[in-house]
Amino acid sequence: MTFLLVALGGAIGAVARYLLGLRFAKVYLFSTIPLAIFIVNCIGSFLLGLMTVLFLESPSLFLLLGVGLCGAFTTFSTFSVEVVQLLRASKWSAAVVHVLITMVGVLLSFLTGVWLVGI
Repeated sequence: MTFLLVALGGAIGAVARYLLGLRFAKVYLFSTIPLAIFIVNCIGSFLLGLMTVLFLESPSLFLLLGVGLCGAFTTFSTFSVEVVQLLRASKWSAAVVHVLITMVGVLLSFLTGVWLVGI
């Protein structure tokens, strides 16, 4: 049952990430930093923060929504590809800014989710 919960959540998360990625694929932050994956990772981190607190007592829901959905929805592998593409295009400052705002953004998003539920 555990594998089914994670797989179902993962399928939903992967499709949601793909659709959101399509929606923001050509939108750039500061004109050079890809915005789609930044948005996806911040939303996913925020949701995982909420779920970490909300479903602490419900392992099945956490497996479905936290591990499965959020795990497949967030995508640091794509983030890594984008950073390497910026570096290969000699956009060093854009790559550094992308890394910094993503790291700070996802951490703040996660903590905001925890804080909202912990009120």
